[in-house]
Amino acid sequence: MNILTKLMCGIFPFIIIGCKKDESLSPPENGKFVEIKVNSESDINVLPISVMYRSNSCFIERYDSKGKKYKEAGYNSIQKNVKVIGLISNASIPIDGGGDCKWKLSNVTVNLMYDKSKFDKEINTSIRNSIVLVFDDNLPQNYNGNIESISSEDVKIKREYFPWIDTDFMGNHGKSVSLIMLGDRNLYSYGVKNANSVNIDLISNFKYVVYSEGPRKKSIKNNNYTVFKYPDGTIDAHGKDFPDFKKLQSISKNDG
Repeated sequence: MNILTKLMCGIFPFIIIGCKKDESLSPPENGKFVEIKVNSESDINVLPISVMYRSNSCFIERYDSKGKKYKEAGYNSIQKNVKVIGLISNASIPIDGGGDCKWKLSNVTVNLMYDKSKFDKEINTSIRNSIVLVFDDNLPQNYNGNIESISSEDVKIKREYFPWIDTDFMGNHGKSVSLIMLGDRNLYSYGVKNANSVNIDLISNFKYVVYSEGPRKKSIKNNNYTVFKYPDGTIDAHGKDFPDFKKLQSISKNDG
């Protein structure tokens, strides 16, 4: 939208037709930033960060189950590359997204993945895990039902992971490696409304790998469970879907 059109839309909104706002992001150069720093071990890769902005000036029209139209805050998203220096990954995220829509930072998703080359050469898939940072009152696009609130300008987060190598004989994954954390979730959300900086420390526990094998074929007896083998040699074939995180913690602490 050119300058003349913007002026006309502002002065004569009742007679100008088709005055649509430019929905692009345009962060001001002198705006505030939130600094995201991830301290990871070498076997964990920090992927590009997903950044979501929302607007109370540009809306999206939706319809409920009864066909009634309603509006919700508009959204705009970008991918932000991290700067990697040694084991530290950094990103500066504008809080004010600017533009005609007056975009404001809503949430940031830090995406993590084990470097599969550090494990078995037969692994063909590394499954992503995410940490979601929420800066407003809107639910993030990826939501697991719980947001842990942290009221601080300088947020410090510590997450512990264990590698899980799974062989899936009946699915499409083949052999995969995942980051397992407390709660068996592939993402965790934090409410950080007041944050100026967020420091995330990741503990990998690289050498404490839990292995699993799924059933090789379907069984009419319904006993085709996934079998887990833990770093201490323990075997668990009792129908669980995920490794026991607390057991892995206990093994690593007793070994240390």
